[in-house]
Amino acid sequence: MSEQTNRTPETEILQLPLFSSNTDDDNLKTAPEYHQPPAPLKTLVYLLAIASVKGIGFKTLGQMFDAGLLWDIWDLSPSEIVQACEPLLRNQTKDIIAILVNDKKRLLEYGEKTAQDLQRRGITFTAIGDKSYPLALNRLQEPPRWLFIKGQQEILHSESIIALVGTRKPSPGGMILARRCAEELAIRNFVVLSGLARGIDENAHLGAVNFYGQSIAVLGQGLELEDTYQNKALVSKLLDTNGAIVSEYLPGDPPSSDRFLRRNELVAALAKVVIPVESPTLESGTGATIRRAIKINTRVLGITHTSTNSKTLAETKSSLASIKIPVFTLGNGSEEFWNELRNIYPNHGWDVGPQARQELFFRQIIKQVVEVKEKISLDAAAIDRLTEKIKQIL
Repeated sequence: MSEQTNRTPETEILQLPLFSSNTDDDNLKTAPEYHQPPAPLKTLVYLLAIASVKGIGFKTLGQMFDAGLLWDIWDLSPSEIVQACEPLLRNQTKDIIAILVNDKKRLLEYGEKTAQDLQRRGITFTAIGDKSYPLALNRLQEPPRWLFIKGQQEILHSESIIALVGTRKPSPGGMILARRCAEELAIRNFVVLSGLARGIDENAHLGAVNFYGQSIAVLGQGLELEDTYQNKALVSKLLDTNGAIVSEYLPGDPPSSDRFLRRNELVAALAKVVIPVESPTLESGTGATIRRAIKINTRVLGITHTSTNSKTLAETKSSLASIKIPVFTLGNGSEEFWNELRNIYPNHGWDVGPQARQELFFRQIIKQVVEVKEKISLDAAAIDRLTEKIKQIL
């Protein structure tokens, strides 16, 4: 994509509260080793500042991160900026470098303002090398350089994450199986991970949050594209139950097929176990997740249920068996499945009571009571008595 050379620096900056990175730099060089970043907030400001320049896309940002330019460029002389950036930018080099040289102050102000906007929206940030970065992602050959997170960032470090994945067009039996499996995992204090897509993903998240369990959604798009969420009520409940929504993409980045495949890699890395609930063919996104999981030594387990006669679930079982993935029964006779998980998660809190879920349930009840109280006139003392009664019951 060519650009005119008579634009002013002001026209080069995306003057938007939230933005999308450009994607016209797919022919860039392979990224070198990662540079050790400073504090996440400073990294975020610099990332947002440079990403606001048209012509600098996601891959270029990654290369600048790897080379340390994301932080160093602000202290370089004009000639040093030219020398450092020319190898990374094959097109529009003159225009882009002119902005990086002449408009540093404006870029930094934009980065700081946008970082503050994200914080107000409850979005946090971490970069590889920082103590808050999930170490499980380092199992990938190319781990994400950074993550944007909405919700409980600490949950990404859990040792009890299990991913449920599958088709966007499940059978009724597949939807029931996904929910039931997620419910059973939530009851046993596991964190249910999926991709927030329609079908199996959505039902996996629902099964977890309906039992006040924690759930993580990994996206193939930016976190601020809320209009593209298939189920906003589910997103709200996922966050209310101390879950998290995660993406490596900039807040306004749109979804794409490549980004969904990349999302699947993160799913396979964050979880210790991946459960493909329903996917009749392995030539699919679910199949890609399975292959990635096997490559990085994440366990893959299949599940079925004795009470279903779904053709596609039977095909899923057959497909998994063809690549020697064990398939376990969920429901009556599921002891073998839970014993297998006990072997994989020997340090999991199997005997921990549902105290955390009770507290979340109580919080939801109080929230609803407060909402009702604000809408209609109720006796405050009566509400206080009801609150104490609920506490006693729980």
